Formats: sequence, C-alpha cells, structure tokens
Amino acid sequence: MGKYFSLIFGGVCYVAAVASVGYAIGFEENLIVPKSVDTATVGTVFAAIFTNVIFLSLFVVQHTIMARPAFKRWLTGFVPKHLERTIFILASTVALSLILYFWKPIPGEVWDVRGTMFGNVLMVINFVGWAIFLWATFLINHFELFGLQQVWNNFRGTSAPKMAFKTPAMYKLCRHPMMFGFMVAFWATQHMSVSHLFLTVAITAYIFIGMWFEERDLVVALGERYKAYQQQVPKILPLGPRRNKTYVLED
Repeated sequence: MGKYFSLIFGGVCYVAAVASVGYAIGFEENLIVPKSVDTATVGTVFAAIFTNVIFLSLFVVQHTIMARPAFKRWLTGFVPKHLERTIFILASTVALSLILYFWKPIPGEVWDVRGTMFGNVLMVINFVGWAIFLWATFLINHFELFGLQQVWNNFRGTSAPKMAFKTPAMYKLCRHPMMFGFMVAFWATQHMSVSHLFLTVAITAYIFIGMWFEERDLVVALGERYKAYQQQVPKILPLGPRRNKTYVLED
C-alpha cells in the first residue's frame, strides 16, 4: 500500500479519533456539543436502556476483540502492519460515534451540587482527571497509541524502535493512570443524572474488564518482569497498597 495513502489515511483517522474523543468529553460534561448525555430526546426508560446497552456492548466487543494479539496477527495477514493500529483506531472511533449518536438519556438525577463549594471542588477534580488522562497518553507515546507514529515511520522508511517496558512518572504510582484519570473525570461531576450514572457505571465496569484482558496479554508478552510490576504497583489507585517498595527498573 502506498506510503502517501497510508500517511493520509493514518492522519485522517487520527484527526477523527481526536475529534470523537473531544466530542465525547463535551458529551459527558454537558458542554458545548449539541447533544450530550442528558440533552438527547427522551423516550421510555426501557427503550433508553436497551438502546444504550446495545451500542455500549458494540464498543466493548470491538475494543476487546481488536486489542487481542491473536486478532492483530490475523489482521496483519492481509493488512500492512503499520496500519494495524490505525484500523483499530478507526473502528474504535466508529463505535464511539455510534454511542454518541444513538444515546438515549434516562430520566432522573442522583445529585446536583452545581453552584456550591463542593460542586466547585468536584469541578476541579474533574479537570484534574481529564488532565491525567491526556498526560498519560503522552507518557506512553500519544502518537503511537493513536497509530500516527506507525504510518509516519513507514512514510520515512524507518523502523520503529523495539518496544521497551518502562514505568514513567505516574506509571510508578499505578499501572493504569490513563484509566484512573478517565474514571476520576467521569465520577467527579457536579451533576450526576441517572443517565450520566448509567454511562459512568458501564464505562467503569468495562475499564476493569479491559484491564484484566490487557494485563493477561502483558504477562504473556513480558513474563516475570510484568508480574513483578503487578506486585509492586497498584492497578488503578495511586495511593493503593504495595507489597514491597522495589520499583521495576526501566529498560
């Protein structure tokens, strides 16, 4: 496949992914975007739950299957290896966009502390959560995560450096800082509607399912090195208990 096509395809998919994530943040925060978690057309509760579960499940299945090493090996049997991540990002963007487009709100609210001191505290925590999420993507190579690094390397005719197991910054405090920031941002909201709570619980559940699959794959790929990391660093809470004080050394 042509280098120029791969570069353009990767760039378009990257922009689409960033745009969908940005829209999703506005969707979750009830900010700017025309349709949010609470402002869509309200139908029956059953119809809302059924529709939301369908499209959330589609995202979960897509994300879970396409992230597995066996699927990647199958895909790269007929797709250039440098486009494997880009195709994953494209599929994830489509799955996320379907959730945002077809989402149906569920009536009711759990809490609303907007305009109060506690609400302001939650707003700050929410901002910190999104900042941690974004920061964590750059700690592990943001552009590689979104497939852009791979198509750029292919365009330049250079080989990607061998992946090294490293624990930069927050990865010394918890094994999944990106997911930690994501969960903080979702739970620390001034206005928790039933619709928002439904989405937050679903996302939280999938985060733990996804981490289980990811860590299983990492143990296979990295062996005792990752097992030691699991024992030394908490999974999700940076202040969680450690079994010992020895940190995993970086390559």
